[in-house]
Amino acid sequence: MNYPPPGYSQPPPPHQPPPPPPYPPQYGGYAYAPPAAPKPGVIPLRPLAVGEILDGAIQCVRANPKIMLGLSAVVVTISQLISFGLTAAFAQNLNSLDVETASPEDVLGSLGGLVGASLIGTLITALAQVILAGVLTVVVSRAVLGNTTTLSEAWTQLRPRLLSLVAVSLLVFVLSFLGLFLCLLPGVFLYVMWWLAGPALILERGGVTTSMRRSWTLVRGSWWRTFLIVVLTVVLTAVIAGIVAVPFGFIGGFGQFTGSGTEIGTISTLSLFGSTLGAIVGGTLTAPFTAAVTVLLYIDRRMRLEGLDLELARAAAAQPVPDSPTA
Repeated sequence: MNYPPPGYSQPPPPHQPPPPPPYPPQYGGYAYAPPAAPKPGVIPLRPLAVGEILDGAIQCVRANPKIMLGLSAVVVTISQLISFGLTAAFAQNLNSLDVETASPEDVLGSLGGLVGASLIGTLITALAQVILAGVLTVVVSRAVLGNTTTLSEAWTQLRPRLLSLVAVSLLVFVLSFLGLFLCLLPGVFLYVMWWLAGPALILERGGVTTSMRRSWTLVRGSWWRTFLIVVLTVVLTAVIAGIVAVPFGFIGGFGQFTGSGTEIGTISTLSLFGSTLGAIVGGTLTAPFTAAVTVLLYIDRRMRLEGLDLELARAAAAQPVPDSPTA
């Protein structure tokens, strides 16, 4: 299958109210507990608590370790090694200058090259993260119904939306950065309001501005809750990345301990290499988690506002049984 599960690409018209709950809260004056929500995949098909979103993200990684961790490892490694090569080359050039004989123009030129190489490496890493998040969005959206996805299937669905995904990511970054530059609060507000633009673009197959409007609609009225989930995600990933980076920091320290005064370039390269290894391992672990949290938050908002859980439950019930000949 090359299409998302039913329901993701068909939001109801703006004037249509959310569907009523399938069971009344009370019957005959007595409290009535509805049956447990179905759980065909990584989350129960009902509005989720914050802890359930975070736990569902972990379950997504555990259910699809090859594509989520394996693909993340490949993409993060390639982008980080490219960034490392560019930065290390210009760092070596800067370190090779003699402080006593080098002219200010040479020093400024080497510094400018180092800064430029760092910026190019950052752009490459950011682009790789956008593409990776897009592929993982497809994987997580199908894991909600208990379906596994191959890389070719995920790429087939993402490929027509790839340029739009890059455009919406760039637009959200630029507008949020302008808000941060003018004043801190507007930038944070805009970033949270457009946090779900990527999943909306991929799963609903809309345009750039349409996806940003969809994210705004879904987050509106629940900004503080969305902000809390975003902060928790950022803090958790930062802690994991920091813990992972600690052992690799000893590589740079070892070079500094064993090097002499004439091996400044070697020390700098070893330190950079250690940080690169830490970034590779940390990115491999955190990128799938962040992507899964974003998609599950998007699904949670649609379940709360548009009754998506009912449609997903119908889609799950209509799926063939895995052991049947038609599965």
